[in-house]
Amino acid sequence: MDPHSNSPGLSSESHKNTNVDASDKFDWYDTLDKLIGHKKQRFSDYVPRSGLPQPAQHPDEIRIQRRAEALFESCAFKTVMSCVIGGALGAAFGLFTAGIDPNITGTETPTVKLVWKEMKYRTVSYGKNFALVGAMFAGTECAIESILSIIYSDITQMWSQFNLGIDDQL
Repeated sequence: MDPHSNSPGLSSESHKNTNVDASDKFDWYDTLDKLIGHKKQRFSDYVPRSGLPQPAQHPDEIRIQRRAEALFESCAFKTVMSCVIGGALGAAFGLFTAGIDPNITGTETPTVKLVWKEMKYRTVSYGKNFALVGAMFAGTECAIESILSIIYSDITQMWSQFNLGIDDQL
């Protein structure tokens, strides 16, 4: 055994004949042909981005789509939508709680008119409160997000200009 051998149990003579004959090499493509057949396509030439392939859009459609995206991503739209949805959700909660726990006090028996007044009052009250809270949260979150994106883009632009200056000097 060779004392300088890296692998125990193998002599340096066994490594001398490591030339592999061309006929002994394993052919992966031949094996694939045998497994899936030579007439089948192995790889797809077209990989769709997502979903079904769609035809190219007209420039007017692209312009309208960009405007709609800009509208839906604006702070005003987000605030108004959260206000409307919060109001509707609050009205539903108010109606539900008024139906479960009528808040009519006094010695008189509750009439339909008094119950309806209480339901209306609680529905409107809950709706306004939920609308206000939703608008405040959405407006604040959107304003903070906008400010942070402006600050981040300014910092990123500053660092890229700084890096360009360093690269120019090197």
